[in-house]
Amino acid sequence: MKQRHGENEAVREAIVNDAEKAAEFFRRAFSALTGGKAPFPWQQRAFWQLVQGQIPAAVTLPTGTGKTSLIPIWLIALAWQVITGRVSVPRRLVWVVNRRAVVDQATDEAAGLVSRLCNGEKAGTAHREILHDLRRALAQLSALGSRGIAPITVSTLRGEFADNGDWKLDPSRPAIVVGTVDMVGSRLLFSGYGDGLSTRALHAGLIGQDALVVLDEAHLTPPFAALLNAIQGIQRVTGHPRPMRVTLVSATQRPVDGSAAVGVEADDRADPMLNRRLTARKTLRLHQMGERDRLAPSLTALALAHKNDCVRVVVYVRSPKTAEEVRRGIEEQAPDAKVKVLTGTLRGFERDQLTRDPVFASFRSDPDRLPPEATHYLIATSAGEVGIDLDADHLVCDLAPIDSLIQRFGRVNRLGLGKARVDVLVPARLSDAREEATLAYLETLPPVRGGGRNVSPSTLATHPPPLEAFSPVLRIVPLARHWLDMWALTSIRDTDWPDRPEVGPWLHGVEAATPETWVAWRGDVAWLAREEVREQDCERALEACPVLTHERLREPTDAMKDKLTTLAEREGKAARRILLVRADDSLWRGTLDEATRLNVRQLHFATVLLPLEAGGLSPQGLFTPECTEPASDVAEEAAGTARRRFLVKRDEVGWAASPLTGPAADASNLRGEDLDAVTDTLAKSTRLKLLESVQVGEQREDGEDADAAWLLYFATAVESPAVSRVGRRPETLPAHSLRVGTLAWDLGEKSGLADLAPAFEWAGKTHDQGKDRRCWQQAIGNRDPTYPLAKSGNAHFNHTVNGGYRHEFGSLLDAVAGAGLAEQPWGDLALHLIASHHGHGRPQFPERTFDRERALDANRDVALEAMRRFARVQARYGWWGLAWLEALLKAADGIVSAGLDEGETA
Repeated sequence: MKQRHGENEAVREAIVNDAEKAAEFFRRAFSALTGGKAPFPWQQRAFWQLVQGQIPAAVTLPTGTGKTSLIPIWLIALAWQVITGRVSVPRRLVWVVNRRAVVDQATDEAAGLVSRLCNGEKAGTAHREILHDLRRALAQLSALGSRGIAPITVSTLRGEFADNGDWKLDPSRPAIVVGTVDMVGSRLLFSGYGDGLSTRALHAGLIGQDALVVLDEAHLTPPFAALLNAIQGIQRVTGHPRPMRVTLVSATQRPVDGSAAVGVEADDRADPMLNRRLTARKTLRLHQMGERDRLAPSLTALALAHKNDCVRVVVYVRSPKTAEEVRRGIEEQAPDAKVKVLTGTLRGFERDQLTRDPVFASFRSDPDRLPPEATHYLIATSAGEVGIDLDADHLVCDLAPIDSLIQRFGRVNRLGLGKARVDVLVPARLSDAREEATLAYLETLPPVRGGGRNVSPSTLATHPPPLEAFSPVLRIVPLARHWLDMWALTSIRDTDWPDRPEVGPWLHGVEAATPETWVAWRGDVAWLAREEVREQDCERALEACPVLTHERLREPTDAMKDKLTTLAEREGKAARRILLVRADDSLWRGTLDEATRLNVRQLHFATVLLPLEAGGLSPQGLFTPECTEPASDVAEEAAGTARRRFLVKRDEVGWAASPLTGPAADASNLRGEDLDAVTDTLAKSTRLKLLESVQVGEQREDGEDADAAWLLYFATAVESPAVSRVGRRPETLPAHSLRVGTLAWDLGEKSGLADLAPAFEWAGKTHDQGKDRRCWQQAIGNRDPTYPLAKSGNAHFNHTVNGGYRHEFGSLLDAVAGAGLAEQPWGDLALHLIASHHGHGRPQFPERTFDRERALDANRDVALEAMRRFARVQARYGWWGLAWLEALLKAADGIVSAGLDEGETA
């Protein structure tokens, strides 16, 4: 017994020592990554849970306690596990939020952290060594870690194509991905908004495997939280290689079953800085409105009580209309004050610009900030309630459900350095039982000497509100496996399968949604809406350059129709032609006046595209029909995306190419015999890839061009700054295939899939064999098909010559005809990886993609077996597991195409 007792003591001592070493490593690393900050006790507990493989299911902490520090905590835990040789922490952190502005804020934090990590040699002596250790550990995870690539990357998903793509360059490399519920959730369900056939499964695999998904402010999106937990549960019982893990984060104490894995404990309250934030002085004062009082003037009067104090005041309202009324009232009565408005009806571009405005920036938490020279006001709707790093000195708002009020209270005196006054207007008549329960709860909070009640985070935590005071939870749609089967068939286009369900109800729940309509302004609308332009050409143009989130503003359909009518009346006889993209993606073209007479249902969830000359956009980014100045076209302003649109005209001298946006100096005169020569010249000069050319010029009856004009749509020839879709230089087929096979093996091993590395290598070496066909070689411009190329180095691909043939299907034909796979346990997987590496084969290949050099029956047999094989391997590896395995081969192909496997830079 003594010997056994001694052995147990030795084991216990080893564990204690490991914990001490880990804690010291964490303190040093946390300080280095956060600019010298010491970790709070809860942060140390969260780190220890992670390194022991215990991912916290929930984190419930008040606002101001540093919840976004989960990002460096995850990174340090991952590095420590690499150092100690037992990696279980997922290598991708997906941070999900419910507001665009919060996405940018979280991205900035993550980018700053990564910058400090990657530029550690510039750090002070105290931090240089630990940052070096972190970089070296993280680099060991990546297949490109020894090739000069940063050991970790940050990407943002907040608009259809705002993604810089770095997170999918090397799936073995650690990555931080920040996105909205829509952008992350739709991708997780194989239905990414804005995704094409080649990326739907790719994104689902990278988010759904080897990833820790953190849902911030989870109480706002119970349906999405339920979806994440459902996916996590399904993956645990279906054999997925690297199950996704989920952590729900919230600052609002909605009553829930069970307790949070990480929360405030006694040692947190003993920490001086954290305790100061938990007990921050925030005094609530309730103001009863009279029967005849109007909301906007009453809110304005309370806000103006601070006009001479040189402080920061946030005013929360329910509607954009009230926000505008309060703004005008403050500006009229306090002309020296600085006023900004944040609402959900701002155009995305102006909303993004607002977050960089000096007045808005003055509201961010900073213990060293100075008082403003004049009082700053921020007037916000619910778009500014949640997650944004706002730290006002005082707050003014109306009564709302308690979860909304708690979020608002969290936007003042976050650091506990002042004395915040919180003024809440109570209407003369309460609208429902929730308002009654909320008011009754507020009146029970502890009183403060001198009047008012205490609404500090600590007080709210020890006096939890009743469930009756919270906003209602939307009906949650259960996740059935047959829905996953349908969504995972990503090579079937939505237009060919109208019965496939939209994923929105699983992301947001079921509610009686108020119909909304979007508006955007484009410089090409005036051309595309012309009667002589074919409708299918107009649709092609919008597919090549889709309308992105940052271009649009939204309002309820009824309000939008009224504004469109006002705009049409102002236009008078101009008969301005517009485009309307309906909710089902069908296109309508006509005059603005005709659009106002459409059945209102046709405007529900539709996007109205106006020409720039129609105006209607205020300087603040609001749809204001009275504004007559031409609107701005911001289609090419999306972060991480380079898209260019040129209007090309031909005359007797030659060709003139003018950009629709951007510097006028980009306009150029070009010479060439035909349009193809002109587009090639533009592609090379702009380093872009031609997507579409649409003729918009008029035709004479004799068929000759009277006003020959084309719109040319270009996009980056890269999926990220490092991965080229069209090879950067000519490369032979054997050389390319060998390099892809070698790197695919490395990616498999680095991703912890050593047993499947032979499958990746074999698939990599044979994935492009189908390019050895005369039609494909001619399509890339190879004049000697007997010397097959994998990459031509040209941006142009002649689809007419290729005739719809898919080279990966040809590769599959060749692979099936070969020998040696039947006895391999990974043979089915290798064949499927070949078939799917450009998005096809999930599950089918249409006949137009068949190899015309082989018999039709042989093509059909292989296509049918490809569908059966897809079903087999998906059943074996799971929906997200198979998509993740596909992502590894796709990554190897992309990396080699960019030359990064040989140490080239993009």
